[in-house]
Amino acid sequence: MVYKGGGCVEVYSLENAERFLNAFNRIENFLRKETNSKPGVSFVELVSRASKFNNVVDKYKDDLREFAQLRNAIVHQTTEQPIAVPIDEVVQSIEFIAQYLLSPPKVIPTFQRKVFTMYDDDSVRNAMINMYRKKYSQIPIYTRDGEFVFLLTTYTITMWLGECMDKNILNPGDYLIRDVACYEANCDNYRFVSSQATLFDVLEIFHHAQRKGTKLEAVLITDSGNIQDKLMGIITVWDLPQINEILNL
Repeated sequence: MVYKGGGCVEVYSLENAERFLNAFNRIENFLRKETNSKPGVSFVELVSRASKFNNVVDKYKDDLREFAQLRNAIVHQTTEQPIAVPIDEVVQSIEFIAQYLLSPPKVIPTFQRKVFTMYDDDSVRNAMINMYRKKYSQIPIYTRDGEFVFLLTTYTITMWLGECMDKNILNPGDYLIRDVACYEANCDNYRFVSSQATLFDVLEIFHHAQRKGTKLEAVLITDSGNIQDKLMGIITVWDLPQINEILNL
């Protein structure tokens, strides 16, 4: 018998069938709890419900539906000897998805780091020097009272310097950082997430911004996701390849 949904079936070993069913059952139990669904709800329906709010399920919903077909072929057979046994690649795939569903990697500790910040009454000159020396593309700006103001970017600096050159403004570096905040054309260029956010959540945040046509510069991490909390880390667009590698995408 051949499974035409992408996970072909030959009799490889009973262990593969057991591993597949074990992972499948773990996923099904998780989806049932996640959606608060009754026992009679089918696996495919559980996937559809969970995909509306769970990024991992949404990403792998097509694979999960195909796994349901293979699972039915395995458990509904009439002979004692299994006629439908998943190949190694299929077993590894469903175990991989089960792992990320039940224990998805979170932003902390991977992106936990001391974040360089500046105050809004610091000079633009100091901001430019730090960006140059430390190769920063963006710097979170706070008031002296610890209130987040905006995300200073190289784009903001460029726009400010351009106007200074155009209007022959002398000593532009002497201005305060808060004086250039209005030159940030995209005020929606950051997001705050909690330390419990998953890497899948972060990818979805960047993808959602892209679909809206918004350039997202950074995701800022605090313990609760509250903008008033102390920064625990930062993720920029330059970190996306690392996230993709971690998630084996």
